[in-house]
Amino acid sequence: MTVDAKRGIVYLPFGAPSGDLFGGDRAGNNLYDSSIVAVDAKSGKYLWHFQVVHHDVWDFDLETPPVLMDVKKGGRTIPAVAVFGKSSLLFLLDRTTGKPIYDVTEKPVAQSDVPGEQLSPTQPFPAKPGYLARVGFSIADIATVTPELEANCRKLISDNNVLTETGPYAPPTYNRIRVIFPSEIGGADWGGASFNPALGYLFINVNDLGQLNGLKDPESGPVDVAKLAGTNHPAA
Repeated sequence: MTVDAKRGIVYLPFGAPSGDLFGGDRAGNNLYDSSIVAVDAKSGKYLWHFQVVHHDVWDFDLETPPVLMDVKKGGRTIPAVAVFGKSSLLFLLDRTTGKPIYDVTEKPVAQSDVPGEQLSPTQPFPAKPGYLARVGFSIADIATVTPELEANCRKLISDNNVLTETGPYAPPTYNRIRVIFPSEIGGADWGGASFNPALGYLFINVNDLGQLNGLKDPESGPVDVAKLAGTNHPAA
């Protein structure tokens, strides 16, 4: 949590609901799911909230304390709160009202093929700044450090019918694996951030870390993880 002592406001970062990779039992955008919630420090009274991820099935928690800072825009100084998490997106909000300082647009995102799942058709994207870390993966991104590494990566993808060519908010797939960026431990994770008012810089720890992700029909048995990432595929 973060406290604005002058204004008496506490900013509470909320996580994703459990279980966080399937939301078929929690229809809708899920109130306070992956949101920043502002409350009065003395009474606990709700003031406002801003949802960073709708109907979160990516485990894109707001797992770090938001950062208080001032933003200069249009000749005036705005008291702001910087909100960020595993989605690799940074939202700058007016800390008194919760309104975005820069435009936030609801953009269409990929939908799920998991039975019973109904994702939000859109997700919020800030006009600025851009992504803090990678949010997609294609075959062209395979590492070419050595021929052996590249060959093993291509074999892993081919042998396991791994879905690539993914972008932001690529959902878990059904009975198939996909590569997602950022992962559950990607983006701006637990490291948090700090603001230097003299420089006007916001420093954020981020991870360009992907993950193999998907949901499997329980009747078909467990996934053999050792086989998937075993000795035949050391690049994994």
